[in-house]
Amino acid sequence: MAYDREVALRRLDGEISLFRDLVGFFFEDSVRYLDEARQHLNQGRAQEFGRVMHRLKGLASNFEARPLIAATAEAEDAGRGLDHDEAMRLFLLVEHEVMRLMQALEGDRTPSGS
Repeated sequence: MAYDREVALRRLDGEISLFRDLVGFFFEDSVRYLDEARQHLNQGRAQEFGRVMHRLKGLASNFEARPLIAATAEAEDAGRGLDHDEAMRLFLLVEHEVMRLMQALEGDRTPSGS
């Protein structure tokens, strides 16, 4: 399971419109964060990579997206440890989990212009 919709909605007191707003933010921000993380990783900026992974972990926590939360936490640690190969491996896992969460959230995405 990519995320726990029930828990996420409970945190928002069942406010589906707010949930859909968070879904929209996730779609916008996660892509930007992945791009930033990739750039930092490729340029050897481990601390910045770790910060981006931390922000992405925060986005994922809105949805109780445990696989993504775990992957970003590991990537954040690998970035801090300056282990470039491990950070790259984990970045690819994070990227996969972001795409998986996006697929799971697609049904709650508010159409553009709404």
